[in-house]
Amino acid sequence: MTPRRGPDSWRYWHDLSGKWFLELRYANTVLSLAKDQNAIEIGTKDKLVPTIQTVIDAVKAGELDAAMNAALASRKKPGKAA
Repeated sequence: MTPRRGPDSWRYWHDLSGKWFLELRYANTVLSLAKDQNAIEIGTKDKLVPTIQTVIDAVKAGELDAAMNAALASRKKPGKAA
């Protein structure tokens, strides 16, 4: 059995104009999906579930591996006890 690999959590919200957004987190870090882009603009609420399915398919295909590896690398290493 292979371990589950994918975003630890996602958060979705809408702005005052009604546009919906989806944010992915891995290793307690927001995934950077592109330069200066850390959320997916979905548009309308009815596109939320299909967008989440697209993200799941992208994770299965390995398309978010680079972003997840970068999130892991950006975490601070715990200090050694003396």
